[in-house]
Amino acid sequence: MAFSLGSRAGVAVLLSARQIFMTASSIAVVTVLIGTCSLVSAQSGSLSELYRISGDEHQFSANHDALVLDARSVAVIDRSERSIKLFLGTQLVRTIGRAGEGPGEFRHLSRLLLSGDELWAYDVTLRRATRFDDRGGVAESFQLPADVSATGGRLGPPYLLGFAGGRELVLSLGPPRSGAWPVWAGEPGRQTLIVRGSRTGSFSEVLAAVNGAETCTVMVRTSRAMTLLKVPLCRSSIWSIDDVGNRLAVVEEAVGGSGRGRLRVISIATTGDTLWRRELPFQAIPLPASVRDSIEKVLTRRIEGVAGGKRSGVDINMPSSYPGATEVLLSQSGEVWVRGFPGDGQVNWWVISSDGQRVRTMILSDRLMVRSIRGTTLAGVLEDEYDVPDIVVYRVVD
Repeated sequence: MAFSLGSRAGVAVLLSARQIFMTASSIAVVTVLIGTCSLVSAQSGSLSELYRISGDEHQFSANHDALVLDARSVAVIDRSERSIKLFLGTQLVRTIGRAGEGPGEFRHLSRLLLSGDELWAYDVTLRRATRFDDRGGVAESFQLPADVSATGGRLGPPYLLGFAGGRELVLSLGPPRSGAWPVWAGEPGRQTLIVRGSRTGSFSEVLAAVNGAETCTVMVRTSRAMTLLKVPLCRSSIWSIDDVGNRLAVVEEAVGGSGRGRLRVISIATTGDTLWRRELPFQAIPLPASVRDSIEKVLTRRIEGVAGGKRSGVDINMPSSYPGATEVLLSQSGEVWVRGFPGDGQVNWWVISSDGQRVRTMILSDRLMVRSIRGTTLAGVLEDEYDVPDIVVYRVVD
């Protein structure tokens, strides 16, 4: 079913996940080609800017997310207004939702998803998923449970990542609420589990267990609470899922002698099948002693805040080098984009084809935060020299 944006200034607009078209008049979308001296350059690929939505005009912040619907349209999460803004090119066509807890309202709008041509939004605080009809009204909604029973404790809360087909969902299950750590494959349960499950929160299959590295967390247990503090710049698994819930990507890092590192990239279908594995070599950058000292001081203050001024018995395992990968994203066609560690205003991205056979490299501005990739269309948040964020939509050129 198409998702209609209705009429605006005599223009009837239809939006689906595959196309946007106008039946009365047209909006011009100017394509700007970017050269080697511009914001984006590449070794074996490039980005061509299609259009830019002004952050000044729409009061964007850096934590706004953008979901590509097609080459001419994006949906943007406005977390300050707790709403969804639909754009056709640079024109705001419709705003959906508002702050609140009623139908179609949000407290913490955290994710936009696609299921076929249907647009869904997930509120992590209300644990509620909402599907919108072709006029932007609420067509369907459901709420996930507060936590999930599992061997050794209760995991929670479940977080909606995507739709696995039929009524099955792809969920992440966070750290346990109780003091008992569940055990998966013999490893301590300091993990996020990615599972295939149901709307009741039960799960039928564990697809991946990620962020489980002991060096990435400091556990502070008091008589009142148990708190996990993440160590900045630690070496851990990172992961992502595409906007439709078909594939999951996990990146694991290992560093050997002389700082030679390997990124192990794994592509997993939400059916549970491992599609491919690929290794990317990189040279680790040593972490300066001044940076390690600064991180340890910040963590010590946080630990003392949790433990009432005490830090006895708590060890902080500091990383020896900067991480080789800082982010991973999936396009809706199954490409895996892996972001390296930034330097000199730029950052290296490895782009792996959907079959895992080809790798190309792009060098992008470290001010560009890539949010969504659909086909050859990429949307991101780009901050200017005054830290004002714009939503910029590009065409990916091989």
